[in-house]
Amino acid sequence: SNMTDIKCGVTGKQYVVNDSETKDLLDQWQTFTAEYFNSRATDGKVAKADVIEVYESLMKASVEKSLMKQEEVDDFLKNESVLAETVDEYDLNSDGFFDLEEFKSLSVKYESKFAESTIKEFDLDGDGFITREEADTVLGRMAGHPNEANMTVMFKFIFDNFDTDGDGKLSLPEVYNAYKNMKW
Repeated sequence: SNMTDIKCGVTGKQYVVNDSETKDLLDQWQTFTAEYFNSRATDGKVAKADVIEVYESLMKASVEKSLMKQEEVDDFLKNESVLAETVDEYDLNSDGFFDLEEFKSLSVKYESKFAESTIKEFDLDGDGFITREEADTVLGRMAGHPNEANMTVMFKFIFDNFDTDGDGKLSLPEVYNAYKNMKW
């Protein structure tokens, strides 16, 4: 079954995931997130007060499932104030609870904030654009870094989907915008 369904939350445009390894990982991640969330939810919801704990536990459990590496998770969760701020932004219907959709939106939003700080480092000449060369250079420097594999996959995905005019250049706002509006 082809579950990999990633699209733009604004336009509804379906994104392309070209390699099967990424597809597999995304499918596993989607299934795992839903199963884990539901195992912690009551009537399909988690109280806002518990969301951070559930999210952090999901991340830790993903290590046992080999979906993430421990040092990736540590890196990812070190910014708890940003996570808390994101939770405040993301109880969409303000009922004090998160359902699975809100939880997934929250995780995309938090990941996009996390990615913004990382992505900036890819704009080597500071012109507000990332070229494929710049991406390759930074990825090369990241050899052995816990996020190397994820960043490689992410940039392939970003260039495949967001380099609309095919000039091999992405503007930072374009990337941030695309990232934060991703729906899965």
